Amino acid sequence: MNLNKLVQQVIGTLTIAQPQSEVEFHIPQPLKSVQCDRAQINELFSNLISNGIKYNDKQSGLKLVVLKEMAIADIISR
Repeated sequence: MNLNKLVQQVIGTLTIAQPQSEVEFHIPQPLKSVQCDRAQINELFSNLISNGIKYNDKQSGLKLVVLKEMAIADIISR
């Protein structure tokens, strides 16, 4: 599974669903390719990113960073 493509697809879907959100994404290239259940990993990234957007308390927008150093990835709100 190519995580780069998956994360980009999730971001594209969320951007269409929430066009009013001011979110800046930083995704290192390349993320690792892993063997996994595509549906579950898609749901994982979708939930992490959408929760970061939903529960953001900053008025100036949101910066989400995907770190490739972790086992799969961490998403950090900055």
